[in-house]
Amino acid sequence: MRQFQEQGITLNSTLSGLIKTQPMAVIENALEALSQRQQVETINNPAGFLVKAIKQQWKPTHSAQNNRQPFEFNRSVFTDEFLAWYERAIAAGVVQDVPLNWLPLYQNYEPMVRVNQPSPLGAPYTAMRWREAVVQFGDLMS
Repeated sequence: MRQFQEQGITLNSTLSGLIKTQPMAVIENALEALSQRQQVETINNPAGFLVKAIKQQWKPTHSAQNNRQPFEFNRSVFTDEFLAWYERAIAAGVVQDVPLNWLPLYQNYEPMVRVNQPSPLGAPYTAMRWREAVVQFGDLMS
């Protein structure tokens, strides 16, 4: 129960029923997935998130026990030019500061960044190819 309170979860009847009927490993995985997501964004309805995570048996992106990534991350797709611009763009508040392995890659492995402009679909950011962001916001050289 303390775990739920620490993550801002109010137990409702749906969530209580799921907790009683699901294996503890499913509950722990769902809690870890919620905890990981809360580190990078605000979850307005943590109980609803947890219900969905339990029903769909979500697992965290990495196991707390072995601390391994689920896939081999290839940092070489990020050029020195991109990395230097990305650091400046973060410092200038143009893009969100997210780990490189969270950035989607467009055609030809061009990184996409999260520009700090709300998207028309309601997300707090707009995904944009980094070269387009350079054109729109400049190279941010100081």
